[in-house]
Amino acid sequence: MRHAVRLHLDTICNRFRKDRSGQFSLAAVAAMPMLLVATGIAVDLAGQSNKRFELQNIMDSAVLAGAALDTDSDAARKREARNVFEGALVGAGINVAAVTADFDILDDNVVNGAARMDVALSFAKMIYPNSAHVRVE
Repeated sequence: MRHAVRLHLDTICNRFRKDRSGQFSLAAVAAMPMLLVATGIAVDLAGQSNKRFELQNIMDSAVLAGAALDTDSDAARKREARNVFEGALVGAGINVAAVTADFDILDDNVVNGAARMDVALSFAKMIYPNSAHVRVE
């Protein structure tokens, strides 16, 4: 009887040792936190890129409006570019105070502009606690 129980127990242990069906779930559980962090960083980078494209479009429309103004006054061109820029920011739902913008007038009525803003991070805060910077020219 004792020998039969031992033989049965050895058979069960051998089957358990050879069974590999649960190994994938163990690997998936181990990899899940890294996948979640990587997904969160990707979402934050996509949001940052979206804000940069949006800010670039606003800056482009502002400098074109300043350059298209029919005047020889550099101050009027800068003012027009700034007014269009701030109006487009408000239209896009971006806080005007959160964006720093500078406009310069180059020769031949060329308006040059640069803007910078901070974009709040959602998921990457765990790794990088500051906000991300977006700059366009």
